[in-house]
Amino acid sequence: MSRPTSFSYAFVVLPKPQREAIIAVWDFCRAVDDVVDEPHAAEAGQSGVQGPEDLRAALNEWRSELGRCYAGAPQTRQGIALQPCIRHFNLTRQPFADLIDGVEMDLDRQRYESFSDLREYCWRVASTDGQEVGKVHDLLIDVDHMRTRYLDVRLTKELASSPADRDVLVPIGTAELVEGKDVVRVPLTAERFGLLPVYEHRLTRTHELEVRRHFSLGEAAAAAVTGTTAAAATRNFYDDEGYDDRRFFGKRRPARTDEELAARRVDAERADAARVDAARVEAERDIRERESEIRVPVEREDAVVLKRGDDGRDEIIIRRPVGEKRVEP
Repeated sequence: MSRPTSFSYAFVVLPKPQREAIIAVWDFCRAVDDVVDEPHAAEAGQSGVQGPEDLRAALNEWRSELGRCYAGAPQTRQGIALQPCIRHFNLTRQPFADLIDGVEMDLDRQRYESFSDLREYCWRVASTDGQEVGKVHDLLIDVDHMRTRYLDVRLTKELASSPADRDVLVPIGTAELVEGKDVVRVPLTAERFGLLPVYEHRLTRTHELEVRRHFSLGEAAAAAVTGTTAAAATRNFYDDEGYDDRRFFGKRRPARTDEELAARRVDAERADAARVDAARVEAERDIRERESEIRVPVEREDAVVLKRGDDGRDEIIIRRPVGEKRVEP
């Protein structure tokens, strides 16, 4: 990672591809955030900037770098590390764009008089009957496939009916970002929102099945009621549009130009060719190693002698006790 942080310990046991992807995403987001929070530590030629307009220009440069990442031609260290992860895990562009927009908000306003004002900084969640039911507190990521699966929604105090925080999960594909507003609309009434199982920040399959039942998603919802076998309920659990984060982010993702699509195809073809070349080189090296090494087992009482030949060809001779045959490899 670009700097020491305890955050890295959270995913040290992940497989290498996922671990490297998370590090790349973190480094990119950290660099963007540093433009405003720590301008002297920012990279990509942005160190030393001071005024709001300089900082805004620096953020616009990161917007351009984000575009270059998706076009296949990043220029910064963070972008170069992030670009192959975008392709491999099919990362959507909009969350990165939203991050840059959120950081830019700090240029215009850094203090809020009330929590109500601060909530503009977050996604608000509305039910189908128009009531505000909470705000998006977190996103739950499926690290095996690098996809967002759930919105963690913290309910309002009125709906939670409790002085303590109460969180519930919403399958991300069922939610919709309202165009032009930082509002998420979910296809449940406020009353039904209050019936969702409480999320205690420990995800189990039983909890997920209960959530699916409320949103009427697929066969797994029926499995929770009918007692379908665990294997059937588990198989392709997220193979439902209710868990497709592209439905949530897709409308806000800018359409790619023909040039961007062509650049992505070329980049993918080059990456595939590089993997094929690397595999061929590795196979040829293994063959050479096998051909250049001959091993002959010897006993403790055997004698091994190197005999220099006059014609430049040497021999290794194994001398064994009487009765054994000499082996000359």
